[in-house]
Amino acid sequence: TINSGGLTVGNKTYVSPNGINANDQKITNVANGDVVANSKDAVNGGQLHDAKTELNKNISDTQTELNKNIGDTKAELNKNISDTKTELNKNIGDTKTELNKKIGDTKTELNNNI
Repeated sequence: TINSGGLTVGNKTYVSPNGINANDQKITNVANGDVVANSKDAVNGGQLHDAKTELNKNISDTQTELNKNIGDTKAELNKNISDTKTELNKNIGDTKTELNKKIGDTKTELNNNI
């Protein structure tokens, strides 16, 4: 029946002044809607699947890049720590040698003045 109340088939109204009602039935064979800013088109399952697939790929790519960056940063920090330890040990050794020389020179000077 088609009237001012809408389109009714059997006891189910599918189109009314309030809009479309699928009465809990699947809508099939829907063409791809435009997925752009300000689009008012409907999207279908295939479009949602494609969007999900692309999103999952982007997440995976981001995780891979982050893991690489974290690994690179860790390696660089470990190298910097190792280089700093080496430099500190060298500086400590040089300082120890210099202090021992000054102590020896001071002893010699004191013994010469006694």
